[in-house]
Amino acid sequence: MRGWTGLVTLAERQHGVFALWQAVHLGLSPRTVQACVTTRGWQRLHHGVYALPGSAATYSRRLMAARLAIGGESLVCGRGAAHAWGMTEARPFPAEIMVPEGCATTARKGIVVRRSRTLIPADRSFIGPLDLTSPVRSVIDMHRAGLEELTEVAATGVQLGLFSLLELRHRCDLLGICPGVRKMRAVIEGLGLDGKTDSTFERDVRRFLRANGIHPHPGIFDLVIDGFPIARLDMAFPAEQAFIDAEGFGWHSLPSAHRADRVRANDIHNLEWEPVYLTKTEFRETPERFLRQLRQALARRAPGPTARPATFEG
Repeated sequence: MRGWTGLVTLAERQHGVFALWQAVHLGLSPRTVQACVTTRGWQRLHHGVYALPGSAATYSRRLMAARLAIGGESLVCGRGAAHAWGMTEARPFPAEIMVPEGCATTARKGIVVRRSRTLIPADRSFIGPLDLTSPVRSVIDMHRAGLEELTEVAATGVQLGLFSLLELRHRCDLLGICPGVRKMRAVIEGLGLDGKTDSTFERDVRRFLRANGIHPHPGIFDLVIDGFPIARLDMAFPAEQAFIDAEGFGWHSLPSAHRADRVRANDIHNLEWEPVYLTKTEFRETPERFLRQLRQALARRAPGPTARPATFEG
């Protein structure tokens, strides 16, 4: 499709935005585009990048507009890319765009351009129409973040299945002494290469529980039916068939996991496991209340002579 129809279709795929060169490629002149900006309410986001009227001013639209403004072989990178992959809720401003070393670019307001001599084909990826760095490279390029945030993002990436700690270490080895590698090695060492990928929040909860004499299963706990895993519980009490269902434990807090979590919740309910709900705000403001609720649940579920046999694998 060309002309107006083609442009609208393209913009809808690109979160409501398009570049001038794309409009010209579809048969519209620069003068026509400028006239629409004046008379039809098209919004100019960057030089040569526009949004159709009525398109939602989402963070995805901002990233897409920044990527189109820089153009060429550019990629959304850093915290913005990590957010797009679902590894963090942080939405940085300005957007960070990476280009290969030697690539000619023009400065744009609201966009930080980072040049790299170490981009390889494996570092390039995409989500729908958005070109961005791979999950592994996105985490490594967040080296300006604090160690705690970086650990949280890396742990979430592993729990989402976007990469393994071994893959992360291998990419660090290829980068050598580039910025961020030393900090990322500290993150990998802190998480360990044995499958332990607790988030910062989860480690805080575990530390709090240990200080109060409560000891959940030491790692991620696989709940199974007839030999098939149906759920992974981040903090479980197998003997009592109870677990902590907390906002912020890995991917379960992400909007993209909502549907899968509903299915997971039904399966867990059918096995008669009891959740104890917890949010970061509740843990920060009323930890004693959470502790009381957890103790009550564990006492109520304590195994006895008539306890229902658990179906699980640790």
